[in-house]
Amino acid sequence: MASTTASPVPATLPGRVGPYKEFADTNVNRDNELKGTDKFAAATYPHYLPVWDNEKGVLYPPLEPFEHVEHGKDADPSFPNLLKSGTTIEELTPSIGAEVTGVQLLELSDKGKDELALLVAQKKVVAFRDQNFADVPIDQALDFARYFGRLHIHPTSGAPEGYPEVHLVHRGADDKGFGGLLETRTNSVAWHSDVTYENQPPGTTFLYALDVPPSGGDTIFVNQVKAYERLSPAFRERLAGLKAVHSGFEQATAAQNRGGTVRRAPVSSIHPLVRTHPATGEKALYINPQFTRYIVGFKQEESDAILQFLYNHIALSQDLQARVRWRPRTVVVWDNRVTAHSALFDWEDGARRHIARITPQAERFLSTGLFVLGRSLPSQSLYGLVASVAFGFGAVFTICGVGTRSHDMDGPVVFSAVSTSVRQLQVLLRCIAFGPKAEVQITSTGIRFSVDEARVVQGATFIEKSLFSSYDFNPEDGSAALPPFEISISAFLDTLQILGISDLTPARNQIGGFASSYNNAFSTPSLGLAGTCRISYAQVGAPLCITIQEGTVTTTCQLNTYGIPGGYEETAIPLDRQAICLKIIMRSTWLHDAINELAGTHPTSVILNASERSAPFFALEGKGGPFGDAIVDYLPESKTEPTPSLSRSKKRPLVTETFSVPAPPGSHGRVKQRYKFDLIKKADKAMALASKVSIRQDQQGVLSLQFMVELSGPGASSAEKEGTLGGAGSAADKAYFIDFSFLPLLDEDSDCEGSEGDDFL
Repeated sequence: MASTTASPVPATLPGRVGPYKEFADTNVNRDNELKGTDKFAAATYPHYLPVWDNEKGVLYPPLEPFEHVEHGKDADPSFPNLLKSGTTIEELTPSIGAEVTGVQLLELSDKGKDELALLVAQKKVVAFRDQNFADVPIDQALDFARYFGRLHIHPTSGAPEGYPEVHLVHRGADDKGFGGLLETRTNSVAWHSDVTYENQPPGTTFLYALDVPPSGGDTIFVNQVKAYERLSPAFRERLAGLKAVHSGFEQATAAQNRGGTVRRAPVSSIHPLVRTHPATGEKALYINPQFTRYIVGFKQEESDAILQFLYNHIALSQDLQARVRWRPRTVVVWDNRVTAHSALFDWEDGARRHIARITPQAERFLSTGLFVLGRSLPSQSLYGLVASVAFGFGAVFTICGVGTRSHDMDGPVVFSAVSTSVRQLQVLLRCIAFGPKAEVQITSTGIRFSVDEARVVQGATFIEKSLFSSYDFNPEDGSAALPPFEISISAFLDTLQILGISDLTPARNQIGGFASSYNNAFSTPSLGLAGTCRISYAQVGAPLCITIQEGTVTTTCQLNTYGIPGGYEETAIPLDRQAICLKIIMRSTWLHDAINELAGTHPTSVILNASERSAPFFALEGKGGPFGDAIVDYLPESKTEPTPSLSRSKKRPLVTETFSVPAPPGSHGRVKQRYKFDLIKKADKAMALASKVSIRQDQQGVLSLQFMVELSGPGASSAEKEGTLGGAGSAADKAYFIDFSFLPLLDEDSDCEGSEGDDFL
């Protein structure tokens, strides 16, 4: 093993919130531990007593990237190989944790280990009682844990002699020195996730009892998934894309200051504030006061304010926490990616607390632009680099440098398309990415993506093959479409982002013609790299492979695909085109502004009301909000006074290209239907991007919003397509279409009994 000589630890990184708190102890009285004291017996497992093995100052080399396999993705969710007959499982709390008896972890098959990874990801922390981890040779325990990832060697802690992969938490018999902690603190709680300063932090982690106090010394855990979900949608949206620096420098400095060891030069890493678990698809906060230092791009005061709020949120959410009581022969398994934890130093009788941790490392999680940023760090090289990360739900992500193998699909494929720009695809898919999964159907003329929620709202877009520089469609049976499948849309979008396209503004802003000039300093164009994106599908049931070539670096993401019956035509919310009772084409900004105005009263529903009788009008009414009801209407001219009980916006001209309410006799020439407001808001991104919108409603109340988004693209020309809203604004722009469909709320006041109408879309 290569080594270097230790040098002084560099100065700590900036950051005032959450300074590192040092609880480690290097003053081990080995006589007391080996022979016991008047009050306490000798250590039960003396071969686990800590030693520090680099007293001469020789450093281990930096950790190299490695390819991590997330076994939880392969597990049977019914857990037949883990929770067999005779096993009991009890919840620790409703929100986090479980206790299992009747399972011997070291006897699990590989399938049982896969299920263990999934169970822990779901429960966040699981305590297994009556285990023999501490009784078997240390090598056997390490071999078991190595299945879950490369074993981490802690840079500063003590370890059993010859086994640096074991991190020891040790407080010797009759040692009451930790009481000094409370001289400057009011409590011993220090929330953290383990070694998050590493480039590939831990995932499934094992902590097992050797000697523990009869009372006290418990470990508390908090569910970071639930903590994230408790935040408001607006706050969650603000956190999206933010990254923070996690530092190991303070820990190394503390070790040197107390005369301890530093095995490896300290590092810092940048991680997203919110990460997605690769097996469950759940999003979780990924910050902790021990190692998180500051938010990238924020001023110190701004960063401190956000981080302190999140730290307080985690600490005060006791309804999201569980306390694990240690007993001999207990193994606690938790997922460091979605939890934080803290030991409790609450016993004062000097009882020994001796616990061992084995820490498998996991994926290098990638969020928008993060890999490009990470490549600039001195500890990484573009040459000979092979790294792998799990990427959202059901994805394996690989980065290959010069001289390494490519993970792209070999041999013939049923579909392959190449593009030198993914901006258009990225823009369109972000407009419908309101759910975790997207249904994909590849056809001879393009690719259809659709996302729905409980079959009451659906967003879809069709990407024509003209978007790609090459488009090869070769189904074995000669059909015009491949069977549909589902993928993680967030993983797909984040992969596309690696190509460095940061300007997501349409070619022509629908109001003033202003286009954003914002560019990511770490984007592919800014780094001077030429990039191409290839999407390939080897065969039905295979992963969807996205390969991005940037100069000499190839980035490949293989997204798991999940077969579904039927196709888009069978799963789409049906609009009866022969029974249309409302047809409007208007500027999308008018609809977007109206929805935003109604949102101020926080309505639960929105009523669409229209008529083309003597005084044509189109109105949207927000109902059920805590701040009253509100109406936004569009009238040619009117002297009608506002309804006293309603907040009514200023009346506006009815600016439409088409306005038709073909209601039959008996309906008073009017349509009126209620929809859930939160569902309509899911089309917000499309409303903001589009230049025009077509609004249609059928006699059953199904609402269709078709948005025309004009984007510049390679070889783009004016859109001429049956059923479109009209041509694009210039020959350099191309019109793309995004369709949203909504089911109505049942409402006795709804009135739409129209006759057949012309289908102009």
